[in-house]
Amino acid sequence: MYLVGRLRFQSVFMLTDQVIIETKSYFTEEYQIIELNSPNSIKDGGILVQKKKSTHKIKPGTKLSFKFKTKAIPTSWTIKGGHSNANRAARNYDPFSNVSLDIELGKIFDEIFDFSHKSYTPIKLFFNKKAIETKNNLSKFKYFNPDDDLELNIFPTNSNNHNIITFYKNQIFKSKMESKFLDFELNVHKDLASRVLLLNRNEINPDYSRELEAQFLNSSFDVIIKNFEKIFDDLESKIKASMFLHYYANKNDILKEHDISNFNHWRQFKIKIKNNKIELHKIFNKIDRVSIKIEKDYAVFQEDQFELNKKELLIKIYRNNLRNDSTLFILFMIRKLLPSFKRIDGTNPTFQFSNEEQLSPISERYLKTILSELKDSRYTARKFIPCIKKYFNLRLKDDAHKSYVYRYRLSYNIDIHYPKMLSPFTSIENAKGENKLFCKLDDDLYKWVFDNRFNEDTTKQDIVNSYKKFISDFPISEIG
Repeated sequence: MYLVGRLRFQSVFMLTDQVIIETKSYFTEEYQIIELNSPNSIKDGGILVQKKKSTHKIKPGTKLSFKFKTKAIPTSWTIKGGHSNANRAARNYDPFSNVSLDIELGKIFDEIFDFSHKSYTPIKLFFNKKAIETKNNLSKFKYFNPDDDLELNIFPTNSNNHNIITFYKNQIFKSKMESKFLDFELNVHKDLASRVLLLNRNEINPDYSRELEAQFLNSSFDVIIKNFEKIFDDLESKIKASMFLHYYANKNDILKEHDISNFNHWRQFKIKIKNNKIELHKIFNKIDRVSIKIEKDYAVFQEDQFELNKKELLIKIYRNNLRNDSTLFILFMIRKLLPSFKRIDGTNPTFQFSNEEQLSPISERYLKTILSELKDSRYTARKFIPCIKKYFNLRLKDDAHKSYVYRYRLSYNIDIHYPKMLSPFTSIENAKGENKLFCKLDDDLYKWVFDNRFNEDTTKQDIVNSYKKFISDFPISEIG
């Protein structure tokens, strides 16, 4: 079965017992007919290769054919969201006028359409000798960044759910990449398939994900900056693109070399406040405080709600879910303009940002709640946690980072930055799957905290003493 393995379509035998391949070389005009049989068929996986004489009437290329039998009316089925043909078959089926429900055929067509979407190799599909339009490569890639060997399409949309559709040399694959503000299609040409994709060639190799993300950000910035007026032809799309540039430029150091100073269209974005719409830069010039109120009671929020009370902007968000990309951008800008943060306890907690002196970001009571949750933390043994004022000797620089140490999230969907410290506690899972908290402090940890301290006047002994006070105030027996 080496040939089948090389051709990489063993899974076709889940549909049929026999596949016939007719292929003619572009270069030698050698013509072959190959019969491949399923290992589970009566021909026991047999392979027959025939070399045939060819004429100019037979064009170079490959023809693959097989018979696929389905139940006329399946007893049950499942359909993915992207299976438009299968969905249409289910939607249009009438048991009184249709003799068959072609769900499975629709799925096969959908997979072929996905594969052929960007393929530069012409693909023709026939069903019962009738040609089926595959829309083969009707939408090519418009932009190319030679530095990353990456082709791109960029789409400004009004949707708040943005997608990055990824291809490797024109073959679609799943990557789980996400974007804010804009939609993208990416076509990867850099590196071998064995580096980029898993063995099934349908999904990205997880080890390549971060590398592809860096390529995407660098290429998208390069293309957008050079082609801004060409891609974005109205103010609304220019505002979205401007938000994209400023949002990601401040989140990724690799983008610092790109000059985005001329793309400040986000300033013209208008927020709806009561019956008025006010440009964002005018609001920012007026306010000195922003409060984000998390509404837990059911409410029909079509959009995030904004209120302006003198110099305070109030943002109401339902159950931590941001309804609009623009609100995400506003929160990002608030962090730069109003760096002091405080969480106000209550049935519906409020996050408050201001220009006032930074005091404790959370109450001591809520800190104890956070510590009690550390035992069941996932993915990481130790976490960064909010640092209240009495332990400010342990406060870290805002950009302090340590691999495999994650930040405790005050809100699942809203990225809240706060004065942080490194927790003295680690969560360890035993062989039975039980978690237990341990206090682990040593010279390596003290040194790292000292090297990343927020206040340059803090000494290493100050750090040691503050940790001693912390674990005395929060005994592990009371939180673990």
